[in-house]
Amino acid sequence: MAKKLLIVDDEADFANFVLTASEAVGYEARVCNDCAAARETLKDFTPDLMVLDIVIPGEDGIEFLNWFSSQSFDTKVILVTGFNTSKSCPARYELVPIGPENRHLLDCLRAA
Repeated sequence: MAKKLLIVDDEADFANFVLTASEAVGYEARVCNDCAAARETLKDFTPDLMVLDIVIPGEDGIEFLNWFSSQSFDTKVILVTGFNTSKSCPARYELVPIGPENRHLLDCLRAA
C-alpha cells in the first residue's frame, strides 16, 4: 500500500512539483491550496506525511499546524517556505527553506 502525502501550498507550481516528485517515489498524494481545503481533505484522507507551506493567505501554516497537532493524527510534517520568515516553528518540526534545487525536500520525501 502506498504511503499517503498531503501537500498544502497556495503556489500551484511548487505544489505540482511536490506532487510529481512524490508520486515518482511511490506516494499517493493530494494537493490543497489552503488550510480550509486541507481540513476538509483530512476528513477522509489520513496522510503519513504532510508538506505544509507556512505562508498561505488566510489561516497560515503555523496556525494550521497548531490545530493539526492537537488532533490525533500520526503524521510527519515538513514545513516549507519560499520566503524569509520570522515565524517560529514548533520545536518538534523542521522548517525547510525551499531554494532552486529543492534537494533537501526530495531527500525528506524519500526518507519519510
